[in-house]
Amino acid sequence: MRFWPIISLVSTLTFAGSAPLPVPQSAAPAVKLGELLAAKNLTAVAARDSSEPGRFVAALLVPHVQLLVVSARYSQPDLLDGRLVRKEYRDAYEDIFSASIKETKVFFEDANADGLCNDRTAPDVMYEGGVKQTIFDGDWHKHGLSEKAYTDLYTKADARYAQMLSDLIAVLDPSAAGTH
Repeated sequence: MRFWPIISLVSTLTFAGSAPLPVPQSAAPAVKLGELLAAKNLTAVAARDSSEPGRFVAALLVPHVQLLVVSARYSQPDLLDGRLVRKEYRDAYEDIFSASIKETKVFFEDANADGLCNDRTAPDVMYEGGVKQTIFDGDWHKHGLSEKAYTDLYTKADARYAQMLSDLIAVLDPSAAGTH
């Protein structure tokens, strides 16, 4: 028990001055999407991305591990539209992930499938354009950012991720469209 005051002091010093990030907008939609996929015995879903015409979004759930969500423009949208009509969601996910227009691609690795978190034990990652990687682990200093820059980046990414998740939820539960 003699070590608790030291651990408490170290924790206080480590996080002193850091403003807590807001509760992730993507938390509830990520959990809801996981629940809907499980209820329908699916591991993937895909849809048109409401953020931009000609853009698609898809998710692949690794149950109890992570949610992988990608959005991008695709050079042959009619092919993807056909996959969506036939509910070939896994194939659509693979097409969007691998054969999309690289510079338009946004990809999230959501550890624990619980929304874009700011946790050092289970960091989430965003990739943009196939080259830029952003790790959300709460350690803004390690990433060479100011706290404000990190928080702004996190907030913008979280809103984008929540929108992508909402588009996917609407496919599996049309009554939930626009509620996220």
